Amino acid sequence: MRHNVQGPVDFSHDIHSTHSEPKHCGRLGNLLPVISYGVGDDAREKSQHTCHANADNLITSSENLTEEPEHSRVVSERDEPPGLASHTSDSSIPAMPQTRSGLYQHLIYLLHASPPTHIKTLVQYHAAYPHLQSTRTYNLLIQHAIRLNHDRLVVSLSRDLRTARLSPNLETQKLWIRFHVRRGQWDGAWDCLLDGRHRDLTHVPLILWAEFLGRPRDKHLRDSLSFKEKSTLSHFGPLGHDLHTLSRDSVKSVLRLIRSAVVRFADAGHLDMAIQMLRDVLRKSPQPISSDLCCAIIPAIDLLLSRAPQNTVCHLKLCNALDEFLAISPALQYNAGTLHALLRTLSTTKNPGWRGIRLTQAWLKRWGVRIVDSDVRYRIAKFAMKEGRLDIVQAMLVREFAHWKAIQSEDPNVSTPRVARFPRKMTDIYPREGKNRIRWRILQVELRKRFLRSQPLSELDHQNARPSRPTISRGLRRLLRDFDIPQDSSGRQVEPIAITVSSEVVEINHDHV
Repeated sequence: MRHNVQGPVDFSHDIHSTHSEPKHCGRLGNLLPVISYGVGDDAREKSQHTCHANADNLITSSENLTEEPEHSRVVSERDEPPGLASHTSDSSIPAMPQTRSGLYQHLIYLLHASPPTHIKTLVQYHAAYPHLQSTRTYNLLIQHAIRLNHDRLVVSLSRDLRTARLSPNLETQKLWIRFHVRRGQWDGAWDCLLDGRHRDLTHVPLILWAEFLGRPRDKHLRDSLSFKEKSTLSHFGPLGHDLHTLSRDSVKSVLRLIRSAVVRFADAGHLDMAIQMLRDVLRKSPQPISSDLCCAIIPAIDLLLSRAPQNTVCHLKLCNALDEFLAISPALQYNAGTLHALLRTLSTTKNPGWRGIRLTQAWLKRWGVRIVDSDVRYRIAKFAMKEGRLDIVQAMLVREFAHWKAIQSEDPNVSTPRVARFPRKMTDIYPREGKNRIRWRILQVELRKRFLRSQPLSELDHQNARPSRPTISRGLRRLLRDFDIPQDSSGRQVEPIAITVSSEVVEINHDHV
């Protein structure tokens, strides 16, 4: 059953409450002890004499409880399946826990039992042993209640934790922050962080920072309480960890958290904060940067580029940020994925195909031919098709098919598709390169259609038809001079494959479309 609690919940003070007597159905009232909560150890003494008497029956009956819409029922012993009653007869599980660790292990066993034990039964079983309760057992129940969206039960367990005079630990604080974040109460989550023992934000553990990257569980909360509308997001500054002093596993954890934070900030529109976080990480990393750390930071940069808004202002800001990253760490090695993600920001700009060509040419001069792959060529071709520059699309097709021919010359077993339409799925015929090649064939067919529609043909032209294709202009040829020219294993350049547009079209000198 799902409960919605209105208003923030204050976990920073002791809250003393008296719970009403639970109502049970059938045999459940005879199996479970009635516990009235008070303040201090008096409540423990009042309920302790009734706890042990019914503990054995409670363990057996807790496995037979299944959740129903409005109440829990107990399956009678004669109606139990043969395998259901055997859960509590396992020799590895004691009949009654004797220590705090035993109670914790028994709760874990009940959580993973099949069928799963109802959450209210787990809480009642936990309350049957007040002298064995610990912060760890409360954390286990609170975590399970948060997972099941039992908000009222989370509040009740948190109050019981204070009433039992148990000190919350780091795991409890993490669960409280998660509870507020899932409800969309960002201010309450931030108060839980400040009310704890971590006043200095530069020494906040990573597990607490990671909880702030969560999302509200309800769609209406995600729409109304957007992260970019909350002022508390400005408090989530750069992580105060020095990569010099962290172990290798800790560095991986920091970078995983940074990647999540970059995605969260970019989706919320806080591009400057994401750039600042990456800038601080590079400044704190040991110089020159190692290859392992470089391989871990580059994906975070790619995520930033792939989540940034698509406009000219953001494109220029990201280009300046990439140059600044290189100035801080000259050992950074951008790859084709970085260029592919950066080209995405040109999607809504004017003349994206021509701008993509110019940007790729600048990166080619700096990084070499390894910076351009099939995805980069395809994105430029799609931008050019959108812009109407069929000559750029033709140039990308020539280079892509030449790349296929170079691969085939090195490995004759690799077959290159020559037909644009297939009776079967492309992934069935070419399982590895099928998806990549089919999109190029579709682009080739689209280029033919666009080129045919742009040519004025007469009846005489149809009678004397010869193959034709968009002609690459002289200026574009000079611009593409630095583009990657595939080579075979001997180092010789491969002759590009000529792409014919149609066998029924008269060749027309088409310098610029």
